[in-house]
Amino acid sequence: MEKDRIRVAIMASGFGSNASALIEFSKNTSCSYEIVVCISNKENPGVKRVASKNGIPFEFCPELQ
Repeated sequence: MEKDRIRVAIMASGFGSNASALIEFSKNTSCSYEIVVCISNKENPGVKRVASKNGIPFEFCPELQ
């Protein structure tokens, strides 16, 4: 029986290099988590493109500023 994966939200406001690494690792079948959303206090950060490229929803939350 496969163990349930932990659902993770990434909060970022920069280029998305760390988010990209986390997303790539999550594609590994032995990974214990899955990225379900990326959240940012900036409207168009690099992480938005990273999320889109990987089919992960992006949410802009200006109230986090």
